[in-house]
Order: sequence, then C-alpha cells, then structure tokens
Amino acid sequence: MTTKAFSTVEYMVLVVLFLGAILVMQKQIARVFYGRWQSMGDGFAHGQQYDPQKTLECRRYVSYNDEGEVTLDLWYSQVCYTCCMDKDSTSDCTAEGFNGSIQGVTADQCRTNNPMIPYGAGDRWCCATACETNECKD
Repeated sequence: MTTKAFSTVEYMVLVVLFLGAILVMQKQIARVFYGRWQSMGDGFAHGQQYDPQKTLECRRYVSYNDEGEVTLDLWYSQVCYTCCMDKDSTSDCTAEGFNGSIQGVTADQCRTNNPMIPYGAGDRWCCATACETNECKD
C-alpha cells in the first residue's frame, strides 16, 4: 500500500472513532444543550417559576390625553379584569381581586358602562382601575 492509502485509512479511522465517541456521549451532549436552554428560559422568568395555581397574570393599562401624554398608567390582574369585563357574569369578582377602588362602583356597574364612572372612561378603564394590584408592580 502507498502512503496515500495509509493516510486515507488513518483519516477514516479517525472519523469512525470521532463518530463513535459522539454516539457514546450523546446523552451527555443532549443534557448540556437542555441545560443551556433551561438557563436561557429561566432568564426570561427572572428566576420565578410558573405555577398555574399561584402565578398572578398581570396586564398594563395606559391612557393618553389629546397631546399624547400619559394620564394613567397602572398594572392590574388579568383574571380580575376578565371577570369584570364578562357581560354575562353575575359575579362581583371579589374572589378574583376586584377591589372596588373606585368609590361605590361595583363590577356590574363597570360591565354596563355606567355613566357615573368618572371621566366617562368606560368599562375598560373601570375594570382595570378596580382590578389594580401592587403585586403586579414588582
């Protein structure tokens, strides 16, 4: 055999050994990738873990005046807001976090777009304001 043939055989042996090593170590390699993906995903949650029973889902309500300046900026509970906006609901939404922060206004009044609501802002503003929570501001 010539030196070219030996070189080719040596390269083929190296490739087979390399592929064999990867095949043997494939679980460890996969764990490295999964661990990296998990750490990247955890970065999005700021170290907090999602639990459907305990995690508070928050939304932000922002209103602007005619000049484009922010007049109201608040964070509210999405579950409470959904309950408050449900026109077919008869619930007072207190279990969901409706705090009645607008003096004397109930969830039913928010749903009906009551003209007594300040500024004539409507049901979206009413529900967002009444469902505002400090837990969402963190």
